[in-house]
This record gives sequence, structure tokens and C-alpha cells, in this order.
Amino acid sequence: MARKPSKPPLSKRLHAWWEGIDLPPDPPNAPTGAAAIPPPRQTRTTPATSTAAPAAAPGGRAAPPQPDLTPAGPRFTQDEPLLLTRRVYEDEPEDGSWTGERLAASELIWGQDFTQPGGAELFVGFARPLGQIKAKNLLHLGAGIGGGTRVLAEEFGCWVTGLEADPLLSREGHDRSIQMGMEARAPVRMYDPDRFELRARSFDCVFARESFHTVTDRGRLFRALGNGLKPGGQLVFTDFLLPGGPTSEAYDIWLGGQTPQPQPGSIADTEAALKHAGFEILRAEDVTPTYRTHVTASWDAATQHIRSSPLSRAALKPVVAECERWQRLIVAIDAGDIVVGRFQARKYGSE
Repeated sequence: MARKPSKPPLSKRLHAWWEGIDLPPDPPNAPTGAAAIPPPRQTRTTPATSTAAPAAAPGGRAAPPQPDLTPAGPRFTQDEPLLLTRRVYEDEPEDGSWTGERLAASELIWGQDFTQPGGAELFVGFARPLGQIKAKNLLHLGAGIGGGTRVLAEEFGCWVTGLEADPLLSREGHDRSIQMGMEARAPVRMYDPDRFELRARSFDCVFARESFHTVTDRGRLFRALGNGLKPGGQLVFTDFLLPGGPTSEAYDIWLGGQTPQPQPGSIADTEAALKHAGFEILRAEDVTPTYRTHVTASWDAATQHIRSSPLSRAALKPVVAECERWQRLIVAIDAGDIVVGRFQARKYGSE
């Protein structure tokens, strides 16, 4: 049976717009990769690079028109490599801290108020086990600009404290919570994940998304979280993990393109660290297919937005750089070097 034609890789599509290259049109009935899971909302706005609050709440935007743009130029061939090797955005801080330009690019890709794939839908989906608990105080680690922090506060009807390691993201997140009238219910504060401590028994639950793989001592982190949880309190988190066994060149390329350098642990080491910190593991599952689907669905929506509302070369620069970051991760995932795992664990003890 003949293979159906497929879309060029998303990195090629964005790179093509950057270079003014014409790609072949999408094949009829081309799969989007989002058949199993509803993709994030398809509407997009181009966020400002300042620290001003968003002008409209998520979901209140009109879809942009979709004219057919066909720039002239040579075509890519289907057998060219996936990875982009040319660094197109040299103005990033050496310590990996965020800039306003990178934040604007990230929101264009993932949606207003979010710097991670999946938007509100995936945040609530990954945190769903906590919805079964009558929690009053929830801690959210890796809060970014607070989109997930505010969504969790609204969805679960509780008080959520967001902690974020990056100075720009934490400041922007707290400013947005203030402007949305949620500074008390969903504040965002800066913290150091390698050194922070929590007041004993101060939270009912802890939630985190893809933020532990940059922590040097995860055992110490889990002990700090255990101390801050009430007896019987629960920890739910997703993270990038090593499935075990040797890694490929794709993994090394991903590591080399990240600052700060990731230090992902293995699935077995993560389970052992949780148990040593006094947690009972209730659930450990591979959510990689779900995660990958949301990444590619968001990129499809972003590239459609760029087609309908072309960006200036200066504005496109950080978007291409962000594309390269995520493409390296997707290639490492597809090579079997990285999995996205979700853990649900309970602190031993009772009230």
C-alpha cells in the first residue's frame, strides 16, 4: 500500500518562512497528530513584549483570517534532516534567563498566559487527580507567568501559590495576577528550586509541570516538599525523564541547546527519591503521546497564525529560536531518549 504524503516537519515550515522558501502545500486529509486528544484552542494573539497585562482573557479572541500566502523560492526535499543547526537568535542571556522577546514568542506558540504546551486544558488534565481532594491551599512549582496558577485556582476553587525561578516570568506572572484581581488567590513569587524551604504542614497539595529536571538535588527537593505538605497531602508532577539504557546523539543535542543544563533523572531514580523522602507512589505513568500531540497541535496553530499575520524579521527571530528548542526535544523524544512521566504521590501519615 502506498504511503500517504505527510506534512514537512514543523521546524522546516517555520524555517521556510524565515528564509522565504516555498514549501509544498499540505496534502489532502493530512493528519494533524491530534486525533486522540482535542488540540489547544486555535485562536492566537501576538502578545506584547512589555510587562503589561493581557488585554483580553483566554478564549475571548477571534480567530485570525487565513489568506493563502505563497512566497516564491526553492522547495525543501522530504529527506532533509529534522534538526536545525543554525542558531538564529544570539541575543539571549548566557544564564538562560527569559527575555521579553522570548516570552512574546512563547505566548504566540502556546497561547496567552502560557509558556508550556497545552494551555489551560492540559494543565487541568495533568492536575486532575488533585481535583478529587478537598484542598484549600495548593502550591504550584514552575509557575511561569501564572497562567496555570490562575487556572488551577479557578478550576479547583482553592488558594494557589505559584513559585517561579526566572525573575522576569515571576514578576510578570504576579503583575498579571494583580491586574486580574487574583493577587490573593493566585500570587506568583520567585524562588530558588535548589535551596528553598517550606513552612511545615502549610499545603494540602503540590503540583509541578516539567520543572524538576533542572534541579540539581531532587532528593532534597522532595524532602522540602514533604515537609511543606500536611500529612496525607499529595504531590502531582510531570517531568522529562530518562527511560533507562543508552541515549543517542539526539539527547546530546537537546542537552547542548538548553540553559540551564537539564539533569533529567531516570524513572527508577525518581521513584526511589520519592520513597526516600517519605512519599507513597500512587501513580506513575507515561504521558509522552499526550504531551507530543499538544506540542505539535500548538505549532500547527502558530504557523497558521504566522501565515495569516506575517511577523517582521525581528519578531520572527525569537519564534524560530523557540522552535529550535522544542524541535530538539521532540527529536530526543522520538529517538526514545526522553519520556514525559506523570507521578502522583502521597505523604505518609494522617491528620
